[in-house]
Amino acid sequence: RRGNSRALTCVYYLNEAWEPSWGGALRLLGPPAPELKGAPTEILAEVSPVLDTLVLFFSDTVPHEILPTSQSHDETHTRRRCAISTWYLCPLKGGAGFIDGSPLPICGQSPREAARSIRCRWDEKKLTSTEEGREASDWIRANAEENAATI
Repeated sequence: RRGNSRALTCVYYLNEAWEPSWGGALRLLGPPAPELKGAPTEILAEVSPVLDTLVLFFSDTVPHEILPTSQSHDETHTRRRCAISTWYLCPLKGGAGFIDGSPLPICGQSPREAARSIRCRWDEKKLTSTEEGREASDWIRANAEENAATI
């Protein structure tokens, strides 16, 4: 997905005694092929969801898919994978993930309060000396001010 502000994806698998024959692997794909209208053609890796496996990849440049799992031993239920997934967001890649992201509190703050807090810290530390820093600061400031009435 483009424009969702994800920069880095981290997946940590929690499945004990997972058998590769059960499927459910994370398939990392090569860059899209322009001659095929952007469809990826190369499989870079397939990672089984085995306990203590950590996978990191750049969200915006590495296409991926999750392969289906097989039926359980009684053939009535699909096997379930368990994992912890985290996305590191970048305001330069779009703002949806920052303001409209998780409804869960971030360090006891709403997403809007967290964006406002980051903006204040950036202003205090004057981290806007680079072009990218200024763009990110401007984006955070605009969204924090736009939503100030709801904070």
